[in-house]
Amino acid sequence: VAHDVNCARRATASAACWGANNFGQLGLGTSGGNRQSPVATPGVTSIDLGGGDEYMCSVDPDGNLWCWGRGVGFNTPTPTMVPGISNVVRVEGGLGHACALDASGTLYCFGVNGNGQLGDGTTTANNTPTAVPLTDVRDFALSRSHTCAVQANGHLYCFGSNSAGQVGTGSAGGSPRTPQLFGLPRISSSAARFRGRATSVQFTKSMLW
Repeated sequence: VAHDVNCARRATASAACWGANNFGQLGLGTSGGNRQSPVATPGVTSIDLGGGDEYMCSVDPDGNLWCWGRGVGFNTPTPTMVPGISNVVRVEGGLGHACALDASGTLYCFGVNGNGQLGDGTTTANNTPTAVPLTDVRDFALSRSHTCAVQANGHLYCFGSNSAGQVGTGSAGGSPRTPQLFGLPRISSSAARFRGRATSVQFTKSMLW
């Protein structure tokens, strides 16, 4: 699910998208002509899909990452392989940045970085996937301008915009450019979820915050 387009992976691993196509985010090779019903995205074989404001990305069975639409360094209506990353198992999109997890548990992020949401210690945009300084990442999620990742040991780290305290530093304001350990008990995998400027997590005891 992206801003104004949806994509789904069929049982055959082919992808189908519907919604807006003003920037080629349906991956049809052309821009324009919104679609109200799912249409196959030519040439895309997918094990995972993720999208952002005006773009979509897909992971193929060989672990390659493909993106199309406008954003994260791309402006093309045709699915194009992202260089500099391999063995990808999952992808997620934020407003203008994307992150992908590889099989070793390394998280890579790329795109806009005005709030430090790439976690690389800078606020400089980077269209090349760059490793976040974390190990053994099991789960992650992106919002408009911040990112969080859960390690195998249950530790949650967040970075990026903290305008409403969503990074979990204990106060609002500032934009941590590197991963900050969330001051909470260990959480379960697949438990960090965002909406707008909020962060919600699930503890190992199934408590919600």
